Amino acid sequence: MIQNHHTKICVKTLGNHRGFFFLRKSIFLTLISLLFFSCVSLNFPDTDTGNNQPIKVSVLTFNDSKCVVAWVNLNSSDIVIQCYPEQAEKDFWFEAKRTGTFARESQCFMAVNASPFEKKNFISTKRRTVGIHRSQKTNLSSPEEKYSAITFSKKDAGYSASIIKNQNEIEIEKSDYAFGGFFTIVQNGKYVDEYKKIRDARLAIGIKDNSRTLVFLAAEKLTFEECAKLLINLGCTDAIEMDGGSSTEISILGKTYRPCIITRKQGSSFGFRKLAE
Repeated sequence: MIQNHHTKICVKTLGNHRGFFFLRKSIFLTLISLLFFSCVSLNFPDTDTGNNQPIKVSVLTFNDSKCVVAWVNLNSSDIVIQCYPEQAEKDFWFEAKRTGTFARESQCFMAVNASPFEKKNFISTKRRTVGIHRSQKTNLSSPEEKYSAITFSKKDAGYSASIIKNQNEIEIEKSDYAFGGFFTIVQNGKYVDEYKKIRDARLAIGIKDNSRTLVFLAAEKLTFEECAKLLINLGCTDAIEMDGGSSTEISILGKTYRPCIITRKQGSSFGFRKLAE
C-alpha cells in the first residue's frame, strides 16, 4: 500500500510483471497528484487581527475534520466586495480561474469559491455559473430557483448580508451583489433537515450579528448537518452551502486552503478587499 496524508492507493500483485506495472502506475499517479493537485496544508495561524481589522481566522478540528474558519466584519467602512466574473461575456461563459488566483489579482484579503458551474465540454476551460451571479446590481447569470443564494447590500458603513432559500428575482433585485450556492442549511438558528448525510469537502457561509458578520467555513470532510451544527455553535442564525467537493477553496491573507488533492478551477469566486489607507 502506498499512502500519503490524503490518499490511499492499494496494489495487489497478480504476478511479477503485472504487479510491477500496477505499482509503477500507482506511484506515478500519486506523484502527479502531489505535484499538480496537492492542496496547501492547514498552516493558517490563529489570528485575532484587532478592532481595526475586518477579519479573524482560526484553525480547528470538528468531528475529526480539519476546518478553517474566518470571520469578516461587514461593518467596516473600508472594505469592498470583489468578484469574478465581474462583467458579462458572450452567453455568460467565462474563463475558469482558481479562487487563490482571483484573490491575488484582485488584492482580496480573503476570498472563496462561489457557485456550482457547468463546462462547455470535457477539455474546455470555459465555465458557466449555474444560478445567480450578480455584480454591482447587474446579473451575469440567471437565478436557479431550486438553489439558495447569499446577497449583499451596500450600507453607509460596509454591507449587510442575507441568505435567500430560493433564488428569486424580487429578493435579488434588492441587492448590490448576489452569489448562488447550493442549499440553505441553517435558518433562524436551526438546521434545515432536508439533506442526506454525505461527508465531503465543504464550503459554507454563515451570518450572525444582525447580518453584519460573516462566518466562512472550509472543511475537509463534513455533512451538511455537521456544517450547520458548527456554524450554529459559532452563533450563526442563517447559513448556506456553496459549491463544495473538489471546488472547495478559501484564500485568506495570501494563503490558500484546498481540502481535496484533485481540484477544479472554479467558475466564480468572491471576496473582500480593504481600501487603501
